[in-house]
Amino acid sequence: MTKFKVSLSLILAVGVSHGDVISSWDMNANLLSSPTSVNANRHIGGATTSGAYAGWEERRTQGALINTASPAAAGSLRFGFAGNTSPQNGFYGGVNFGNGSLDLANDPYVYAAPGPEVTLRMNINHIDFSATTGTGGNNANFGFRLWDIKSGDTDGVTGGYWIGLAVQDSFNADRLMLTVQGSPGVILSGGTLNTPKTRSRVDWLTANNDLVDDTDYQFELALNLDTGAWGATINGGTAVTGTFDNTKITAIDRYQAAFQQFSD
Repeated sequence: MTKFKVSLSLILAVGVSHGDVISSWDMNANLLSSPTSVNANRHIGGATTSGAYAGWEERRTQGALINTASPAAAGSLRFGFAGNTSPQNGFYGGVNFGNGSLDLANDPYVYAAPGPEVTLRMNINHIDFSATTGTGGNNANFGFRLWDIKSGDTDGVTGGYWIGLAVQDSFNADRLMLTVQGSPGVILSGGTLNTPKTRSRVDWLTANNDLVDDTDYQFELALNLDTGAWGATINGGTAVTGTFDNTKITAIDRYQAAFQQFSD
């Protein structure tokens, strides 16, 4: 069964404890970063020749054709998948940002966001995964991931480790939820943790059999790289807290957006 048109409108930012914004993106027509960010006019997907860049542009172009009667909110863009006969995945990144080094052999290695505190902020004002229903294997989710490639290189794990936020189908029912997600072994505790410890539910966003939500959300994930503590909030509410393995996530040197299991 094919499943779930995606309709997302979002603004993203990554910051560190001293208040500087490392990277931020106001979603204008060209997917460029905010003029006030450290990397002004730098595309979220990297260089124009990269697949990450092309993927973002394709999602933007197709998203503009979805639900045209209700356009994306000012300052945001709608992302979508269209024209596919089977569920599609798109992983845009991980792309170097800030002062991070692309050469893992560099000593000392320069991380883009060394912490000790890093915050990911994701603003979304419309979600629609409702093109088809059912609770089979095609469970759509969209997330933004923060990577420590260097730590993985150090201990022999190809591709490093990541942690981030995702909006996703609940897997057990057609119901939207916000989760903290991570590569295997990264999330240790907190929220409603699944058995493989790869995602933890922060809270439900909709009731059963409801995959549309036009609430204006601000989701935040705060990481303390010194203590291994994480905290996630929805619209500034009470934080859901937990722990992560800060020997795997020691600092941040890449970012990545993940669209998973999307079809028309």
